[in-house]
Amino acid sequence: MVLQHLVSLSEAIDDPDQLRELHNSGLTPEVIDRLRQLSAAEMAQLSKMKSRDVVLTLNPDGLLFNLRQLEATREERAKFQYFIRHGASPSMIMRLFRGTSHVHVRQQRAVMGITSTWGRPPVPKSERERRDIEEAWVALSKDMPKSNTHWERERFLMLHKRYGHYSLASLDAVIMTFRTQTGHAE
Repeated sequence: MVLQHLVSLSEAIDDPDQLRELHNSGLTPEVIDRLRQLSAAEMAQLSKMKSRDVVLTLNPDGLLFNLRQLEATREERAKFQYFIRHGASPSMIMRLFRGTSHVHVRQQRAVMGITSTWGRPPVPKSERERRDIEEAWVALSKDMPKSNTHWERERFLMLHKRYGHYSLASLDAVIMTFRTQTGHAE
């Protein structure tokens, strides 16, 4: 399987330096041609041979970087789905997840089986509860950098864990009103 992937990889490389590196590691055009002519069964047979002529080396730093990227992407997707599942409005999602379109939000909601609600989200009727939410938001803001969508997302996640009986859209409405009334732009 690795050999088949290397053949496919060699055919897809456009960068001459990468191709030269591949050739220097032993995957010459002649070897690629011969490997390409093998059937899947022959490729499997080749990989089982006792010869030590086929060696796989890894770039640990590159692999670790790619694994971190994959993990970050997975976490980002999980947070995106959390926001959708817990009632964030499309405008909130597009603000907190840069590059997300209204169409993408709608498609993700459909895939997750979540229906949209129309109109303004309900906010707590109690002035005291709205103030509690605002104070919690300010307290969360003290420990995090300002004006960064990543940290704003994290604050909303923590706020929602504390006030989970409200949708994220409702919490966002409270915070937006608070920002407008007080001039807090964080």
